[in-house]
Amino acid sequence: MILVVEDDAGIADIIRRTLEDEDMQVALARDGEEGVRLGIELQPALVMLDMMLPLLPGEAVAAQLRRQPGGGPPIVVLSAAADIARIASAVGAVGFLAKPFDLDEVVELVERTIGPRLSRGN
Repeated sequence: MILVVEDDAGIADIIRRTLEDEDMQVALARDGEEGVRLGIELQPALVMLDMMLPLLPGEAVAAQLRRQPGGGPPIVVLSAAADIARIASAVGAVGFLAKPFDLDEVVELVERTIGPRLSRGN
């Protein structure tokens, strides 16, 4: 299961459809509080996390997920910020995608991060 925490419905839906087309299971959270709740409840293999979220910013979501046993799931940061690499490093992310991104990049990063078999629930 991959959790996408993104408040832009268009971006979230296209990521979801792209990953589902690759036979990956995806859950969506539209704000930071829902992202934390689903991140704890679902125990995803990967969290794709926008930094600019309503109710709770991405940095706080990452911090709360990191408090989970084992350090929580790996996180990939989604952002249009010029300093995305620094932001990703600051929150302990394993990678990042700069907006706008190519959809092939999404699939490649997920597979590189958690492996093609795990990402497809095998």
